[in-house]
Amino acid sequence: MEYPFSVVAVDVGGTKIACAVVRYENADAAPIILSKRAIPTDAQQGGEVVLARILDLVDDVPRLFLMAKPSWALALRRLVVLT
Repeated sequence: MEYPFSVVAVDVGGTKIACAVVRYENADAAPIILSKRAIPTDAQQGGEVVLARILDLVDDVPRLFLMAKPSWALALRRLVVLT
């Protein structure tokens, strides 16, 4: 694995869905949370609604990244478009 790199982390819980942009500088360093956001899971509305909420949150990652570090936003935007 080549360092540094960033990932999008998603945590789906019973009451909330959390999403964060996390940066790893090297194998020995603790990960750095660049930006994060959480929304209610709304599990009572069913699995399709929860999945739609997850996808909406992940689609918002470029904006989260802009909030974190404007200079890194272009790199993430290119990554999202290419994948």
